[in-house]
Amino acid sequence: MAKNKNKTGESGQRRNYAQYLVPLLIIIATLIIFNPSMKNGILYGWDDTEYMNDPGVQNFDLGRIFSEYHLGMYQPLAVASMALNYASAEEGPKAYHATNMFLHVLNIILVWFLLLKLSRKRIIAGTGALLFAIHPLNVEPVAWIAARSTLLFTA
Repeated sequence: MAKNKNKTGESGQRRNYAQYLVPLLIIIATLIIFNPSMKNGILYGWDDTEYMNDPGVQNFDLGRIFSEYHLGMYQPLAVASMALNYASAEEGPKAYHATNMFLHVLNIILVWFLLLKLSRKRIIAGTGALLFAIHPLNVEPVAWIAARSTLLFTA
């Protein structure tokens, strides 16, 4: 009986909150590390402007977004997310970079839960999530607006 009472008591709740401390610290470290990308602009003459000049993006035309190829690829979710950004910020780069950062943080959380579910060990989940969070392969998708599709298909 005493064990059950302890699980629902104050120390049990503290333990529940403490289990999320490691992923929270990983996310904070990631936000600090990737924060310089928030100052990035739009790469004119590259894929960034190709998306922003797309009529489907500019008019938020879902029929066009889901029925046409964009930059030689069929990627309707990435283009639809660009259209949402364009509708809210047009060519203001911060909204696009903030969306990429949000998607990266979402992926970190998903990696944490996946590794925790597979291993049932917080040290493995934390180590894997940290390596995923700060790995150099994730710089391009977070820092470059047009590489958002990588963040979306990772999620």
